[in-house]
Amino acid sequence: MPLKSETVFERDYDCFPADEVSPEEVQTGGADQSAENKSLSVTAPLKQEHDHIGRMMNVLASFCMKLDRREPIQVDDLDSIWDYLKIYVDARHNGKEESLLYPEFMAESGDREKKMIGSILGEHETERMYVNVIGRLIRHYRDAELNADTWLVVNLSKYITLQKEHMDKENTILFSIVENRLSARKKAGLLEAFKCADEIGFGAVRSDEFQGLLVSLEKNYQNPRLAGSH
Repeated sequence: MPLKSETVFERDYDCFPADEVSPEEVQTGGADQSAENKSLSVTAPLKQEHDHIGRMMNVLASFCMKLDRREPIQVDDLDSIWDYLKIYVDARHNGKEESLLYPEFMAESGDREKKMIGSILGEHETERMYVNVIGRLIRHYRDAELNADTWLVVNLSKYITLQKEHMDKENTILFSIVENRLSARKKAGLLEAFKCADEIGFGAVRSDEFQGLLVSLEKNYQNPRLAGSH
């Protein structure tokens, strides 16, 4: 029996007021401009995770190409990717932003910045909906249900686009404002909190497992045309 339409209805979170933010504000932000503050980056660990996630998005794009061409793939690899999206991307990365970074930033923010954070958090929720649908579709694909591969490509492709656009907003606009708004003392406290969250929630072994998974999937599935494109 053909699998009926299964995808995510995206709410409109296109309220990120990038056009209201001047290049000068992105550079200077507005608060602590001391040398100590400028030398301390609270978003550097998150940007590094963005780099890893961007590489995984390229792997997912290669999966979509193979599925489109009806080429064989390892379903166990899809299961591993789903774990990566649930645990590394959402629980670890988004979790630190939602529970640590953005609450601290919002305490120092006005209405416009809070609107930005609301848009970002809304996108996190949409990402979770996609991940849930992708998980169901992987099970349907494993059971060889008709059209499961088609809907898997549809949802993976939409997730990739959303995730890349989301990270670009943070990397190019929001994180720069955060860096300049928070004091050196608050940055240092957040960096320690990030470290504790990673160690308690995941540990070095789990982190190494995800890094090893990414490298292995890149080796097996990476399309050369996508290499270096995050």
